[in-house]
Amino acid sequence: MPELKAKEFFLGHTESFINSNLLVVTMEINYDEIKSVVSKIAIDETGGLLSYRGRDYYIDPISPQGPIGEFHASTEYDGADIYIWDKVPEKFRRAIILHEVIEADLSIHQELPQNKAHERTVPYDRRYARETLDAKTFLEYEEFRKNGNEFFS
Repeated sequence: MPELKAKEFFLGHTESFINSNLLVVTMEINYDEIKSVVSKIAIDETGGLLSYRGRDYYIDPISPQGPIGEFHASTEYDGADIYIWDKVPEKFRRAIILHEVIEADLSIHQELPQNKAHERTVPYDRRYARETLDAKTFLEYEEFRKNGNEFFS
């Protein structure tokens, strides 16, 4: 019997795929909401708090070590803690925050495997960066995302 592979398809503003257990998993990403929230959040060295899809996300913008960004499910509230490496240039932080919040929501709350959540999130941080940065800075952002930790070597 041939091995069944995951299939992907789009349904309106949600995205669904059939996982390896033949279960349909539907993801919801509200780009307009997260773009608005990330654009308005006040971020300083003490962090910030934002809400997306009814959940809270604490942002720590000066994590002393990489990776560029990461998240952990919160044990204190319905949401996640987002950590942004302190070496991330300020001009890129909002796009990275947007990425981590969407990825955390997909992975933790919508129960998508983390690698799939990451794959599905990348186009959204790129879109945000393209919409909010000038052309030269967007190219710098692309290089930064591509090279990750090597960017600072």
